[in-house]
Amino acid sequence: LIPEKFEIFKKNKKEIQKLQPKKLSGKTKPSEARFAPNQFADLTQEEFIEKYLTLDVASIKEMKEEQHKKGRSLLPTTTEIPKSWDWRDHGAVSSLKHQQECGSCWAFTTAATLESQYLMKTGKEIELSVQQLIDCDKTNKGCHGGVMNKAYKYLQNNDLLLAEEYPYENDDSFACRYDGRKGLLG
Repeated sequence: LIPEKFEIFKKNKKEIQKLQPKKLSGKTKPSEARFAPNQFADLTQEEFIEKYLTLDVASIKEMKEEQHKKGRSLLPTTTEIPKSWDWRDHGAVSSLKHQQECGSCWAFTTAATLESQYLMKTGKEIELSVQQLIDCDKTNKGCHGGVMNKAYKYLQNNDLLLAEEYPYENDDSFACRYDGRKGLLG
């Protein structure tokens, strides 16, 4: 397995070198991407897709179709959208997190959205339990994908605890340990 992974790494390293921007006058422009080996460098494209691209696209299409049949849009249609908006300028970005091997981007996104809203309202940064969503929201697929809208529906009937009360395990084999107690956002 190790020699096979090393071969994958060498192949990916060649691709990384091809993608490097050409330096003009010895400098890379700040707007240009820079590439380097990282924790994904020994994965094939198929392995990366299987582990990390787990968004439940079929459920999103289903929700869009359902909303269309009802004559609704998932996006607001009356708000003018500015040409540029950086949430960092508005104190609304929570801290960076890493889902590791668990395909739980839907749960991280759900928690991060609520953390950012809380930050904007109170000025205080909190970390909510992603693991609670993974374990307890049975309408999503734990580490195998999901969608935020289903997680929000779960949260209409359940409080979301702080991460320190229900820490991230990078695993979806646990039974739900939420006991109905009040969370910070309840």
